[in-house]
Amino acid sequence: MARFCNQPATLAWPMVIEFYREHVAAGEPLQPLLHIVEFIAESPLANQLFAGTSKFDLLLFNAKDYLNADGVLQIAYRPQIHEFKFHYADFSGQAETKTCSEAEAFQTLRLYLGLKFGVLFKLPFN
Repeated sequence: MARFCNQPATLAWPMVIEFYREHVAAGEPLQPLLHIVEFIAESPLANQLFAGTSKFDLLLFNAKDYLNADGVLQIAYRPQIHEFKFHYADFSGQAETKTCSEAEAFQTLRLYLGLKFGVLFKLPFN
């Protein structure tokens, strides 16, 4: 099972997908987060974003060596209340958090990636 460790390298997208698929197969209700991971991994975003995992959270960076990244976007899914929590922190200590419904997750992801990492993408629907 893939895990994000205290190493300066991020994980390859296939490892991140495997990590969440294994948890979903084991009964963890993380399917909405897996959808986000699969979308990123199968899109041009995969060349601009780098990932790690922390317990069940997805960590996104704009550099392969996360020590050289501008900051980290942590995406947590709370299945009990069908809610996502996006938490961005840069390495100067500034941070912000937004919670949203499952229906708003892709729009919130688009907002954070555009504002914090300068990464633009089309939503996977509409």
